[in-house]
Amino acid sequence: MIRRHLELMRRLFDAAARQGLPIWLGGGWAIDARRGCVSREHDDIDLTFPAEREAAFLALLSGLGARDRQDTDYGFLFDVDGILLDCEPARWNGRAYVIDGAPGDACPDAPEGELAGMRLRCNSWAAIAWDYFHYAAEVPAAEWPAKHRASWALVRAALGHRELERLRMIFDADIRRDAHGAPMPRHEKINYVEFASLDLAASKRFFASAFGWSFEDYGPDYAAFSDEGLDGGFFRAEAAGRTERGSALVVLYSDALEATLSKVEAAGGEVVKPIFDFPGGRRFHFLEPGGNELAVWGEAAAKGDVP
Repeated sequence: MIRRHLELMRRLFDAAARQGLPIWLGGGWAIDARRGCVSREHDDIDLTFPAEREAAFLALLSGLGARDRQDTDYGFLFDVDGILLDCEPARWNGRAYVIDGAPGDACPDAPEGELAGMRLRCNSWAAIAWDYFHYAAEVPAAEWPAKHRASWALVRAALGHRELERLRMIFDADIRRDAHGAPMPRHEKINYVEFASLDLAASKRFFASAFGWSFEDYGPDYAAFSDEGLDGGFFRAEAAGRTERGSALVVLYSDALEATLSKVEAAGGEVVKPIFDFPGGRRFHFLEPGGNELAVWGEAAAKGDVP
């Protein structure tokens, strides 16, 4: 089946090139093309085409023997010699072709993939990740078939943790919002965090100074924050959270770990574990003035960098 898919791809892209019609690989085949090797069998071939040239694209498919069209909420499906083509339009925004609801670089003009000696246009890594974000919103990753978990691992490795989390934040902010623009809660996912504070006013001053957080007070004993990676709040209490007492540890992320440590100290935080290496990178732990222990992590230092 892999050989037949590759042969059909060659026919598709050769015919498109003769017409000056840009088309892009998407999905699992785009992952393989961007890596330059075939990782597994694929159920279909995902294609993106210019919306304003749909008639030319349909004529191209017809010339290859496409049949059994099925319309979808995003495009259409066709069968060509027993191979399913999953087709989605991209629109021209004056600078590039973009897919509605996907990152703006979804359809690079340059052929950035290669398979079996073919140079191929492919959807961007970010656009591929977007598809998996949508998939995860519908089906928990633990329930994905092994082939999709394997492909998702390849996407994560290609993008890296920092870029993947940046994209995920954009996805959550732009896609998962209700009619009022507020983030939509996700079924059985962590949605909100609350901190006990020995000194509510001091906690608010610290997080505002160190990280630029803002708060909304709900009476004298509760202050809420939002859009800080996770919504939450602080409540006045007689005890606060420390890992040595069995409390959960909330971990922030920083692009510049040393600079963040300096901000924490300048704002009145106490560093209880200076920067140290761990399998995911580097991090430090601190106490905020209300008594809670938190941590900040960052990427591992590049070779030659001074920690």
